[in-house]
Amino acid sequence: MKRFSLLARVLTMLMCIGAWATPALAQPRPQTPQPARKPEKVQPARPEDEADTQKDKLTKQSEAAFDKRDFKAAEAAIRQLIEIDGTNFVPWYNLACALSMQDRTTDAGPALEKAIELGFSDLETLRRDPHLEALRRTANYKRLAANWGDILNSRIETSLDGIRKGYGPGYTVEKNDALRLAYVSAFAPGSFSQAKVEIDRLTAWWETNVATPVTGSVLENKPLASEPGE
Repeated sequence: MKRFSLLARVLTMLMCIGAWATPALAQPRPQTPQPARKPEKVQPARPEDEADTQKDKLTKQSEAAFDKRDFKAAEAAIRQLIEIDGTNFVPWYNLACALSMQDRTTDAGPALEKAIELGFSDLETLRRDPHLEALRRTANYKRLAANWGDILNSRIETSLDGIRKGYGPGYTVEKNDALRLAYVSAFAPGSFSQAKVEIDRLTAWWETNVATPVTGSVLENKPLASEPGE
């Protein structure tokens, strides 16, 4: 009986020690509720982005059609391009090319004139572009080529008049006929004059060291100007 009593006390002691030594299980922390995230708004495409995408698509279509010599398809793509980019001279010029390649020179002439009106000014390209070969045989083209200088001067003067009216008297507007440049400046007169001197020096360097001087240029065979104090 004593043996059983002793054994019972030993077991009781071990149970107490075990209960004391066993760590309490950690209780899970209550989670702080997170505010519900608002769904991100999908920004609608801007009209100008959509227009740029459409312009790129139509430009690639017209170029692919030119490569395949499918000038009717090129014309169709270019006409769509003009509807969204009609103030750019490039599609008008390309339209003239597509029409000329279809021997529709009567329609190609006005398209070329529109390109010139909007800013096209490369006479050498007109003379060499194989897509305009049919158009170059027409009286309309020959008239344009013969009066090229007057056409460009008229276009430039129209543009400069618009600039004068739009910018007001705070801007100086000048034309350099020798270099075929137009200046629109808000600089002080002294700074503007110095800028024009630098442009002349750069042009003289270019014509002396890189390219053949333009016939009739006032800088032809003229040495570089010296900086003040040299």
